[in-house]
Amino acid sequence: MNKQELWKYGEKTAKDYLTEKGYEILDENFKIMGGEIDLITKKDNSIIVIEVKTRTNENWMPLEETIDDKKIGFLEEAFEEWLFRKNYPETFWQIDFIGIIVRPNEVIEKIVHIENIGL
Repeated sequence: MNKQELWKYGEKTAKDYLTEKGYEILDENFKIMGGEIDLITKKDNSIIVIEVKTRTNENWMPLEETIDDKKIGFLEEAFEEWLFRKNYPETFWQIDFIGIIVRPNEVIEKIVHIENIGL
């Protein structure tokens, strides 16, 4: 599995995981200059921005450490732009992180979901 296939498989896994937990997928791969938001979801009355990281191992860094303050700041700015472009009303929102370890043959070894990681 190359990097792009791994990334796509990880996002599909994250979407399936979230859907099973009652999240509604509102948007995916929302791009602005400097990057993108992987998933924008809704659960209850909250909008949740989801950053997805998919790896084949944690040899160089645990999943939980793959997102930093710079990325969180970018996600906050990108989400403000999403609200503006979609003319979506101001609402309660948060940023969540989903990390996935995928082994050969598309075997999911680990899923980490950390809620409300925003600054």
